[in-house]
Amino acid sequence: MAWDPDFIDFIDAYCDRWCERCPLTHKCAAFARQEDPDEMDDCAAAVEKAMESLREELAMPPARQRPSVEELLAPPEPSEREIQDYERASRARDERQRADPMMVRAREYSVEAHLWLRMYGGATREHAERARAAGGDALEAAVVKLEADAVLEALEVVTWDSVLISGKIYRAMDGKEWAEEDESVGDDPVQLDFNGSAKLALILAERSTAAWRLIARWGPEPEVAMRFAETLARLRHDVEVAFPNARQFRRPGFDDPPSP
Repeated sequence: MAWDPDFIDFIDAYCDRWCERCPLTHKCAAFARQEDPDEMDDCAAAVEKAMESLREELAMPPARQRPSVEELLAPPEPSEREIQDYERASRARDERQRADPMMVRAREYSVEAHLWLRMYGGATREHAERARAAGGDALEAAVVKLEADAVLEALEVVTWDSVLISGKIYRAMDGKEWAEEDESVGDDPVQLDFNGSAKLALILAERSTAAWRLIARWGPEPEVAMRFAETLARLRHDVEVAFPNARQFRRPGFDDPPSP
């Protein structure tokens, strides 16, 4: 994919990484890099060459005679004591976040859903595929095929989302704690990274909740599948309480009005 000046900044920061199903990959620089890394490197080289020409036109000293941005902005080297204090605080933060009931529930869901899918995902998929292939009354067969297709889709969804949900909740929790300590965050209470992560967690939990309810009608141990749906419903409530502005966060590209 060629470099496109219409790439949307940060579009990949709040997506589910399911690129083959995404209608906006043509707006995503991360996807372009993934598809053709050499082409992106060529683009970067072309930009640098253009900047060098501009420096010459403006009689600016060449880059090698000027300090780099990194050198100008480089913070002083921390002392050994500062490093130890930072590491101690980071460990305490991580332990505190992992012990949070919302994070514990999200992590347990990820593990248990993965185990269910390993044990019963194949049998559920085979059941749905057999139903799709069965004959019988045309109308009834069509209805069964539609639901069987939905079950197969539901299995794909819960498999994809099972790890992402806990990961996005953890990122939201960690980001919120950092933001509360950072005076430079700004006054906008909505467009903050942790709200974007929390919103994505809500979206994933919602679609997986619906998927588990459908799977419960076709798979073994339906009560377990329903329990997963109930767990996700509780998680959604927890996330909305912890991140009350998450729903209002605008995910670049996904929540923008369509182009005319």
